[in-house]
Amino acid sequence: MLSLKEALDNQSELVRQIIRNSPFPIAFLDRQERVIRVNLAFEKLFGYSRNALAGKPIEQMIVPENKQKEKDEYFERIRNGETVKISTVRNDNEGRELEVEVYYSPIYLEGQFSGIFAMYRDKSSEIKALKELRRERAYFSQLFDFSPNAIVLLNYEDRVVQINRAFEELFGYKPYEIKGSQLGDLLLKDRDSGEIHRYSREVMGKGKTIRAETVRVAKDGREIDVHLTAYPVVLDHDRLGAYVLYQDISDRKKWEKELHQLLHQDHLTGLYNRKYLYESLDEKLKDAEEQGKQVLFLYLDLDSFKEINDNYGHKAGDALLVSLAERFQKHYQDKMDICRIGGDEFILVINEYPLKTPEEYIKELETLFVKAFKIEGKKVSVTGSTGYAIFPEDGVNLDQLISRADARMYHTKKIKRIQRNPVRKSVTLEELLDDFEP
Repeated sequence: MLSLKEALDNQSELVRQIIRNSPFPIAFLDRQERVIRVNLAFEKLFGYSRNALAGKPIEQMIVPENKQKEKDEYFERIRNGETVKISTVRNDNEGRELEVEVYYSPIYLEGQFSGIFAMYRDKSSEIKALKELRRERAYFSQLFDFSPNAIVLLNYEDRVVQINRAFEELFGYKPYEIKGSQLGDLLLKDRDSGEIHRYSREVMGKGKTIRAETVRVAKDGREIDVHLTAYPVVLDHDRLGAYVLYQDISDRKKWEKELHQLLHQDHLTGLYNRKYLYESLDEKLKDAEEQGKQVLFLYLDLDSFKEINDNYGHKAGDALLVSLAERFQKHYQDKMDICRIGGDEFILVINEYPLKTPEEYIKELETLFVKAFKIEGKKVSVTGSTGYAIFPEDGVNLDQLISRADARMYHTKKIKRIQRNPVRKSVTLEELLDDFEP
């Protein structure tokens, strides 16, 4: 009977070249598991030359001691005619362990079991890559789960794939409650959903990173000030979804609001102060100019306020100003910005003009003085004089508008003073005021 070695020697040159140049390590073993022949890839992988291997049992060369029993079990199956494929460990000539996949097949000559064909695939790089991938996934998972920022992973349809612990704590949702849901349906509720659609177009559609300060709604309905960062998840130039990070900035926003009030609120009355007037109304005038709208300013100065301070004391004067401010806020609410710019001087900026004429607004303002003020158990009556200015007819900046309204206010105050104490009966009001054009 022809031996396996003789069969290999007699094979064609083409077959020898195919085996020799195969990228996969190949070994031919006889029935006693001794090496008959190996190819170049085998020599390269395990570091043995063919001469060093020839005639030696394979287990002495490359099978680790702890894998001998495993090898014996597989070889028994091979002798019984089975083809076996396993993932295992083998040693090179320096004793280093190699992760390999081995394909064993029995060889039959003239119907008799004559040896074993073994082909190996080096899995070391693959295993290393998988371990590195698992390590990176572990790093990512821990970074994701234990990040102090709330994080949500979205797919390309803006549906929730995963959330971390900080997200649960911030918004109150469990993963099973939110997974697969549209993020906007949960965190915006009745608020403007267009914001999320705009962000999605930028991130998913254009691959941009979005950073913004906004408001999101928790499960229990609380509105939370957040800093949002959203960036695309890209693989091979395909945008698969997005990561969205939320940082709770409620404390900072509360502090900013308190600071804003401290800087822009009159400490006595709680109304806006002069600083607010100059900082905020510049924007209001710009908006009005762009939209072709008018803005109405009312300049109010209390009449004879000095006499109230002289007769009742400065404490009573302060109490009067506080009571007047309360009437302003109760009557006008959000209809206008009301600023105290001096001791007893106020500027009111109408938000929706012209619903009425300036004269009608002034008449409405005067009704707030009809009822006396109760100050320290006493009824104190006071009146005010009001002038007005209209943007842009009377001025294009705040100083011009205030100057014009102030002039009209003093015109009104002068008329009142003359009416109380005429200079000469022969002189008419028109003659006294002919130097002023309101």
